[in-house]
Amino acid sequence: MALVLTRATGQTPKLIIAAVVLADQLSKNWALNSLSEGRTIDLVWTLRFNLVFNSGMAFSQGQGLGRLIGLLAIGVALWLWAGLRKQHRNFQLLAPRW
Repeated sequence: MALVLTRATGQTPKLIIAAVVLADQLSKNWALNSLSEGRTIDLVWTLRFNLVFNSGMAFSQGQGLGRLIGLLAIGVALWLWAGLRKQHRNFQLLAPRW
């Protein structure tokens, strides 16, 4: 079943955000508990889990700029959220009143 944004499902973006944040926090907690002290979990062939920490962003780019990258990510998330709210408000203005 696909999630569709309509007047009846105005809570969908909030539910998606909450699910993503919950999955992120649960996976981080699992990694810290299961992969501490240098433990490695082999999955298939050369695919394995091991715990590493990164002070930058993907592929260790922006080392030492973690706080700036975090603030930028928060800014982008707020901008997207504001855009969703504006789009939802515009949709309500254009939608026929039944």
